[in-house]
Amino acid sequence: MLCGECGGCPAYLDGFCSGCPGCGRLAAKCVPGRQCRACGYICPDRPGVWDAAYGKYKGLVLPVGEIVSPVLPPYLPVVTAPLHERPGPGELPWAAVHGGKFRARAWEKGIRETAGLPGETEVVLDLYVPDEAIKSFLKKKDRWSAALKVNRAAAFAPNVSVYEDSPRLEHLLAMKSSALAALELSKAGVPVVVDVSWYEKADLDRWAAFIRKSGAGCAAFSFQTVGRQNKGGSAWKGYLAGFRYFCSLIPPSVLVAVVGAVSPRRLPAVAAAAGKRPLTLVDTVSFVSARRGLLVFSSRVRDARKEGRDMPLDRLFFENVRRVAGFWEGLLDSKK
Repeated sequence: MLCGECGGCPAYLDGFCSGCPGCGRLAAKCVPGRQCRACGYICPDRPGVWDAAYGKYKGLVLPVGEIVSPVLPPYLPVVTAPLHERPGPGELPWAAVHGGKFRARAWEKGIRETAGLPGETEVVLDLYVPDEAIKSFLKKKDRWSAALKVNRAAAFAPNVSVYEDSPRLEHLLAMKSSALAALELSKAGVPVVVDVSWYEKADLDRWAAFIRKSGAGCAAFSFQTVGRQNKGGSAWKGYLAGFRYFCSLIPPSVLVAVVGAVSPRRLPAVAAAAGKRPLTLVDTVSFVSARRGLLVFSSRVRDARKEGRDMPLDRLFFENVRRVAGFWEGLLDSKK
């Protein structure tokens, strides 16, 4: 589907667009410049688009540079709020800290102390957060070292949203923004996981080329459904096919961090699609479920509530971590 403004669109003129996916701009039959201040879409008619594409971002081609990557474990639980109970020995050797929750305090104390994590826990900053939180993070580049490097922390590159129902130009600017941030984090001495946001097959080709040229040792691939209106469950099959294709493009040694797939039904398919490739499972479900009083991987929600109702929330989180880690590592062992 074309919006009819191809002649004035950087994405089309630079050869990156085979047609927009169809967005709210088309449905609204927008008159250029009429509602741009109230519109969330970035289209060719939006004021400042050309300056952003060729000024701030220096074109839509993904940048070239060296990426220093962390060495991640097979399983990485995400902490989205401060812990109050100290984990026991070996209970939480690694944790990702959700970057949308600790913005103000983390700049002063670092993400480890802010999340209540002990010194022996290795930490990674999770930037699968709302776009506004990402904008705030990117404005504080001068403080990255204090919040991350001194905490021995690695980081995921920002997951700038690539909405299915947005103009193609918006997709390309989002991907360029994330790639630039990955290079800047690495330059600042923070090991970084490249974020592979995508809409179509050509995007996966571009990210694979970026990973090869940059020497990145790991990349994150998300199965989370995104879109301002599109929330269909059928997207899972498309993401799995994209994941399998992406894994076929990159060197066998590159680790892929899997985001948004924590389910006893889906994880076997993910592990099988990756073949012998090293994987890391990024798990937000364990923490969120614990805060709701649920034990994960129970046969029924009623059982999950019954089993978890008498456990302190942090203790419930540690038990969820044990369950998911055991399930996932069992899958990985079966592939050897």
